[in-house]
Amino acid sequence: MGWQAPSEAGASLDAFLDGILLGAGLQAGTLHLEFGSSSKELVAGRNLDASEIIYPGSPSAMLSDRSGGGLLWRQWTRNLQAANPMSTKGRSSRPSAYDALLPLAATLALQLQAGSSSAWWPFLRVLPQADELVHLTDWPRLPEAKRLANADDTLISIDRTVARLAAFLHGGVPRLDTNVRQAVTSAARRAFALTTSRAVTCKDVAVMNPAIALMNHAGTDANVMVDATDCSIRTVRPLAAGEPIRVHYGFRPCLAWIQLYGFLPPDDEDPSAERVAIMLPPLEVAAASGNASWQMYSVQFTERLRAADQTLGCSRDFMLPPSWAAMEDSDGGDATGYAPSQELWEDMNYRYPRCWWLRVLSRHWQTLLPHKPELINVVGGKLAEPWPPWAGRWLPGPLPDQAAEFTESSQVACPWQEPTSIQRAWWADTQRCLKRQASVLESWASRFRSVWS
Repeated sequence: MGWQAPSEAGASLDAFLDGILLGAGLQAGTLHLEFGSSSKELVAGRNLDASEIIYPGSPSAMLSDRSGGGLLWRQWTRNLQAANPMSTKGRSSRPSAYDALLPLAATLALQLQAGSSSAWWPFLRVLPQADELVHLTDWPRLPEAKRLANADDTLISIDRTVARLAAFLHGGVPRLDTNVRQAVTSAARRAFALTTSRAVTCKDVAVMNPAIALMNHAGTDANVMVDATDCSIRTVRPLAAGEPIRVHYGFRPCLAWIQLYGFLPPDDEDPSAERVAIMLPPLEVAAASGNASWQMYSVQFTERLRAADQTLGCSRDFMLPPSWAAMEDSDGGDATGYAPSQELWEDMNYRYPRCWWLRVLSRHWQTLLPHKPELINVVGGKLAEPWPPWAGRWLPGPLPDQAAEFTESSQVACPWQEPTSIQRAWWADTQRCLKRQASVLESWASRFRSVWS
């Protein structure tokens, strides 16, 4: 089941792909896997025309979660729930963002376990080995990942998902030899990593398309495109025989690249796609101090702040882009020039500053009220715009501190004691990502200060 010689593996894969192409009425010899000194590349096996279909979208051309492994996974899950009905309660059974991929990961793991007896083996044996993958499955074991992910729940979810897949693979045997258990866990990690980094969804079904799984990313220089409906692949221009076949993996924040693919494209490929996930703390209104009238204000103000918080949906995560596009497009706001117009202020693009302003008011309302008596007249979830200079001082909130934490993390040495070249490259890309995330947060904090100082 180990790594095969490149020439043997390449010839076997070419024949495997030819069988799929001929079965779909397409021309053989279209695709060829070329091995370099340290990598492999899917290339055109012959001259290809523009708009030519080079891989079919038929279900039989893809490894699907609807096959035997997926069915076994679903049955195993049902049996587990029937035997342990209380397991559906509590933290350990909370739905994970990765749950939808587990049937396909189970299918892939069983096919890998079957080795050369699997019909998919010519494709499976050229996929990266465990030591060639640096993936989000490594995160629970890396302290630095906690800062990068910015969410403990993400790491817990990854660890729990891999543990479930490992339990499925060892058949629920309660006590396994340590070496066997480690081997099963490693197999689960590899199958999960390969699935999350290479699976696609076609007609609401998670599949592993061999051609897509083997194509490298090319950004705007991509020469093929994937049909979103059936996952067939078509050229976008003529290709010469031997030319690498490249696809665009899509626009996404740097953290998603690190999570899914283990690398980061050049910083200038699509800087506008950058996003930083932010979650605000719960709304807690400061207790009133002083006479009875202050106590009365406190009750009224608490109710109105909470209503506004619910209206804006402030408990959800925020994804901050590199720049405040709505602010940039505004005409400078009212006559004082310090804030956007009321219409823009009510736009959902402003949800983050509005939600953070609610938290500023909840903490400092008693300080602000003597200066802004209209504050107590907030009704219907509407709030006045932030007021300088308080907003300029308080609106940046946690952003500068988080930016500083990202910058500090970007300067940490590679977390492995004896890193491989793959691990060093992964960490270099991770450091670039952290710097990009810090830059986004710094730009938002700076904008808040300049607008409301």
